Amino acid sequence: MLLCPFYITTITNGYQSFRQYKTERNHLKKVWQNYRTPVNKNNYNRAQTKFRRAMTKHIQDTYALSIDQLNINDGTLWRRAKYLKTKRSNIPQLKNPTNFDKAEVIADHFEIQFQTNNIGNPSTDNSVKTAIENFDFSAPTTKYHKVKLSEIVDFIKNTKIKKAPGIDGITNKMLKNLPLKILLKLANLFNYMLKLKYFPNCWKTARILPILKPGKDPTKPVSYRPISLLSTLSKLGEKIILTRYLKHARKIKIPIPQQFGFTPQLSTTHQLLRVTEYILEGKSSKLITAAIFLDIAKAFDKVWTQGLIYKLISYNFPHYIVAIIHSYLQNRYFTVNVNNTDSTPRTINAGVPQGGILAPIIFLCFMNDIPKQNNITLSLYADDTAIIAQGKSPQTFIPALQKYILSLETWLTNWKIQLNVDKTEAIIFSKITNCPEVKLFGSPIPWKNEVKYLGVILDRGLTFKSHIEHSREKFNKAFRSQYSLICRNSRLSLNNKLLIYLAYLRPILTYASPVWACTAKCHLNKLEVLENKTIRMITNACWYQRNVDLRQELKIPSLKEFIQKIAEKFFEKIPNINNTTLKKIPYYDGSLLINKKRPRSILFK
Repeated sequence: MLLCPFYITTITNGYQSFRQYKTERNHLKKVWQNYRTPVNKNNYNRAQTKFRRAMTKHIQDTYALSIDQLNINDGTLWRRAKYLKTKRSNIPQLKNPTNFDKAEVIADHFEIQFQTNNIGNPSTDNSVKTAIENFDFSAPTTKYHKVKLSEIVDFIKNTKIKKAPGIDGITNKMLKNLPLKILLKLANLFNYMLKLKYFPNCWKTARILPILKPGKDPTKPVSYRPISLLSTLSKLGEKIILTRYLKHARKIKIPIPQQFGFTPQLSTTHQLLRVTEYILEGKSSKLITAAIFLDIAKAFDKVWTQGLIYKLISYNFPHYIVAIIHSYLQNRYFTVNVNNTDSTPRTINAGVPQGGILAPIIFLCFMNDIPKQNNITLSLYADDTAIIAQGKSPQTFIPALQKYILSLETWLTNWKIQLNVDKTEAIIFSKITNCPEVKLFGSPIPWKNEVKYLGVILDRGLTFKSHIEHSREKFNKAFRSQYSLICRNSRLSLNNKLLIYLAYLRPILTYASPVWACTAKCHLNKLEVLENKTIRMITNACWYQRNVDLRQELKIPSLKEFIQKIAEKFFEKIPNINNTTLKKIPYYDGSLLINKKRPRSILFK
């Protein structure tokens, strides 16, 4: 972006006058300290005031100059918006003198976290141990799908340059600039990896960046969440394994249809639609729906890796895939990085590697044999699990839920999966009261008036009023973080201000909107008020200018129109999705008055 020469000259002159005021102030300060007369004191005070005003003006002019230079072509606009959006913690609060000591303390905590849960069933443990001992992991194989050069080139082409490198320092930009000769060597290397069923140890060390959890005490190591950075070559190796894993997984239909996590064409919105439609369909048939939302403690970090390998063997995955995944999961290490200082390497004894391409997909295999029951509907998105039952009275669905919970408890214990019973929530989508509580591991689960599932707050009447209020709070928080860029006095161009609204702020209001857009008009109007206020600020509109005219000038639809467009595209794609549970959602005419509170009604408003 070219800047106005006059404006640059103004900044330069302002800096020079700022330096002159500082020199004059320092001189008068010395005069007053030497003579201590009232006149000298007054002269010094006036010089100090001039200096402070000049300093404030210089800071404002410098900031305005930096705002003027922001644009989307070089990415400076998105970097600034992301910087304002992201909370940062330099971990200064931990009671340790050096960065190395801080890294060591956090590493001690994570080392305990990456351990298998101390529960289990001796019978299952023996079966797993026997199956793994009888499986030959070491013998080379000739039956494997060979790696082609085109496979590596396609992966490298789709990688993002600005992704952080692992502990080896090899960046994606380096990979993109590798010559053909080296790429051929890489293809040969990965073929040997599959043939020998050996994942290199040098790719198994993760660098962890600790991120403070929202609202947690920064002086305690338990308050930090691990974010893993893996080697770029490790990710390339994982991608090669993943393509071969998925080929067999599709044949045996893994994951189960109720699992929507990490699955092509499926999203959280699809799972939320399935849940809400099931509840509303039951309501139209005068059935009461009850749901329990499970919270698995450290689901990815505490996966029993031996149990996972046992399941891969049980599902008859090709020998080389089971062996290479076994090698991939064994002998893994991590270091914690605090302010560019690494801790000593620590061992990972459980869990699937965070930040990996393969890890979340094989986690679905670990969850695939979750118990099923005829009168129970399961809703899964990775580890987010909902158990739903329906009946005409609590005497019908409570026994069904309790029976399923008993079989689920056995399954969880067998595979060393631990629940946060205190965080597990239950709700009845009805006005009935005094309903008996379901017990989980002996602890009763109280019925709540509202629960949060996959980012949407579900209340007992499915009015989505609480969710709209939550979205407003979240929007206002994000709006405040971007205020310096989009406020009326900001020197940022109108197009860039609009981009920040469309890319960062509006998605907060429209998340999962095909599910909750059937809410009452008074709730939707609250969201539209937020949009109107933001647009008026962005355009610096006068009081007499109409919101409709502003939107027409900017060529953007109203929030209600935009939500309707999202819903139209969303429902149009559903018939093309190959998922049996989605296809079981009954079709209904959304234009009928009786269906006005169901998701498809948004298509006819």
